[in-house]
Amino acid sequence: MRLLNVDSKELHEIPDSTLTKTKYAILSHRWEERGEITFRDLGNLDDPQLRTSYEKIDGCCRQAKADGLAWVWIDTCCINKDSSAELSEAINSMFRWYEDAEVCYVYLSDVPSGEIPWLPDSSFRKSLWFTRGWTLQELLAPRYKVFYDKNWSLIGAVHNSDYEIHCVEQLEVGHHPQKSLQRNSWRYLPNPSMPTVDLTDAIHETTGIDRQVITNNRKLYTVHAAEKMDWASCRKTTRPEDIAYCLLGIFGVNMPPLYGEGGRAFLRLQKEIIHNTYDHSIFSWGLGGYQLDNRDCPHWDFLARHPDAFRGFSRTINTFRTGGALKSESDISVFQTKRHYSLTNLGLQIELPLIPLNCASKEAGEEGKKIQCHSLLDS
Repeated sequence: MRLLNVDSKELHEIPDSTLTKTKYAILSHRWEERGEITFRDLGNLDDPQLRTSYEKIDGCCRQAKADGLAWVWIDTCCINKDSSAELSEAINSMFRWYEDAEVCYVYLSDVPSGEIPWLPDSSFRKSLWFTRGWTLQELLAPRYKVFYDKNWSLIGAVHNSDYEIHCVEQLEVGHHPQKSLQRNSWRYLPNPSMPTVDLTDAIHETTGIDRQVITNNRKLYTVHAAEKMDWASCRKTTRPEDIAYCLLGIFGVNMPPLYGEGGRAFLRLQKEIIHNTYDHSIFSWGLGGYQLDNRDCPHWDFLARHPDAFRGFSRTINTFRTGGALKSESDISVFQTKRHYSLTNLGLQIELPLIPLNCASKEAGEEGKKIQCHSLLDS
């Protein structure tokens, strides 16, 4: 792993043998259209065209130094993308690097200072950071996340149960009460003795991701594959292959990146998930009303072509779990049943139970016509 020294702005190779003892901050951000400072550019920081991009790196280094950290990792300049081997290693290791960081600085270049993230129409909730594919794992992997606006002013943080937290429920900002956190033991804040806005609810409402997952109090392996895909369904990547590569760590799988394969990358990802888990929800795409377009996919089969096919899965599951219009048998988990199944050149061979459901429209009343339905959903 290559890290940037916060004082010298020089890159250093950190051997795996000492990496576990090296404390570093990691940056999460959205790549700017005007360009970013790359591995090549670090030796030419006097170029005036790079000054704007350099301010982001400098701000990250200054914050890390203030937090007592000597090293930072920034994806734009710490990876030599001219080396296919290094790029492949980075893509397959990135989730772990974010997970192992002391703190993750989330830099939102499109959020002005003085923002109130609690408001539904705030710039925070509208930030493009929430729409990018790569930033999903950068939200889920780190243990400790601190959010900054375009001027590197603190917006708020996401708490983790590892730390002593005192919630201040009624910190008034205008007429909008915000949940705040008092972290007496967390030093990665400008002033740990002052209440800091807890962004968990705002992020949950913006992304639809479970609060316990956002705070790292629920492990990703306990979340259905289809629900994880739902989280990525509205996110975009510059290259079509990256919508698969950016999800590798979230699903705990590895595969070599092959730029140029296009949509086949997402098919490969699903096959890796099938080979490495018993999670049958990977076949449950289309439940959220996804419309199939055969023009680009004439040979449609049992695998989805994009995470967008899983959109609405979380809402569908919650409808079943809370009763809603559809009620299923209780205490049944079919997504994790350890039945043998295999992929062949002819397709998928699998055995799954069908759960009978009594479906009735609320408008039809108690005596409304009931329809016998079958679903692969659990309770």
